[in-house]
Amino acid sequence: MPTVGPSPAPIGAQRYLQAAIDALSAVLAIVDETGRIVAVNRAWHSYAEVNGFAQPNHGVSTNYFEVCERSVGLPDAAAAAEGIKLVLRGIRESYQIEYASPAPREQRWFRMTVSRILDAGNVYAIVSHELQNEVVEARETIGFEDLIEEMSAAFVKGQVYEIDALIDVWLEKIARGLGIDRCTVLETSTPHRTFAVTHSWARDGVPTVEDDVNLRKSIPWLLSKILAGEMVIFSRLADLPPEAASDLEYGRRNGPKSNVTIPFKLGDSILGAATFGSFLRNECGPPDWSAA
Repeated sequence: MPTVGPSPAPIGAQRYLQAAIDALSAVLAIVDETGRIVAVNRAWHSYAEVNGFAQPNHGVSTNYFEVCERSVGLPDAAAAAEGIKLVLRGIRESYQIEYASPAPREQRWFRMTVSRILDAGNVYAIVSHELQNEVVEARETIGFEDLIEEMSAAFVKGQVYEIDALIDVWLEKIARGLGIDRCTVLETSTPHRTFAVTHSWARDGVPTVEDDVNLRKSIPWLLSKILAGEMVIFSRLADLPPEAASDLEYGRRNGPKSNVTIPFKLGDSILGAATFGSFLRNECGPPDWSAA
């Protein structure tokens, strides 16, 4: 293994190994038994530079486990570190985990794969991260289509007096199916430009939607877009325009980190809107070396 162990490999062998891992498209690091990164490939360099991870040597000599341990509130980070340790100890031959890694303007999915190698009596783990967006999106599309078909059948069969209960049930199913933290249905009275929450579901720990008076004070820009019949989508609070200053402040305090709002229209009338918000982000490596 290059650069580590009591008997370093010849320079030629080091260069050969580096060239080999650089040829791979996966974001890859080689980790020793203590969790220290001993080598990374060109794809890792590119990922680090694009995402602003400016640590010297792109994380080489950084302890992978320690970075994961500092990722408080990100359960996939702990699972990833534990998986690498199991492979290094020989308890598992390999390990895989799929995780979300939100970027400023898109949601990215990666699959981390860990395999074990031996060199001159030393044990190492090859940790690779491959982009899985197309695979995940295709799977989610199929799952969402099945969900919509099931929901449609439920509403067709339901009685009028069951509609409110069905909406509550399906808000939760849609939210859980899409990994959303809160779904809310708003009803609007156009002449008075007021809003009322008719149905809402939120995960434990996620704040509920406030009443109309507070909504108008907290998110005036978003409500104006609903009344104009415009869909609103933002993947991060920083995407909000300058005129949404109040909305941005509310979001920083207790609002969603990303949101989709779809107005309900009947002819020229705005009946209300459905909002879908994400409050909890779940990221896991390649580690954020800026936190190291």
